[in-house]
Amino acid sequence: MLFRSFGSALSTAQLNAASNIPGTFTYTPTLGTVPNTGSQTLSATFTPADAKNYAPATANVTLIVNQAGTVLNWATPAPIAYGAALTPAQLNATATVAGSFAYAPALGTVLNAGAQPLSVTFTPTDTKDYSPATTSVTLTVNPVAPVLNWPSPAPIA
Repeated sequence: MLFRSFGSALSTAQLNAASNIPGTFTYTPTLGTVPNTGSQTLSATFTPADAKNYAPATANVTLIVNQAGTVLNWATPAPIAYGAALTPAQLNATATVAGSFAYAPALGTVLNAGAQPLSVTFTPTDTKDYSPATTSVTLTVNPVAPVLNWPSPAPIA
């Protein structure tokens, strides 16, 4: 049994049948084919150079094509001030395939001052061929100086 990840083309690493006599191999599927996720059958038909003394032969192997990992990119966002709600400027992860993002905390959340963890779970649209992914970043929430009002006191008599 052979293993491969979705999106990878078949190469001589998978199509590498051998014989104890000279001849040629024909493979199905062919070199360069990108197989689907799941269990796939690879077939090799051998044509011996000496067709008078040897008959053609066929062999099969099973190739397991695993889901491809999804790559997430999420740069650490610029610091924000306490009181500012989370916006798409902070919640802006990207993925290598189409899908949906679920952020925690969610858009619109107001965080306390300090280093705050943000995380995202990505669900690909094509869940057959691509796996979900998660990642996180740390957002710095700066404290805000309070506004003080102190009216001038009345003169002392």
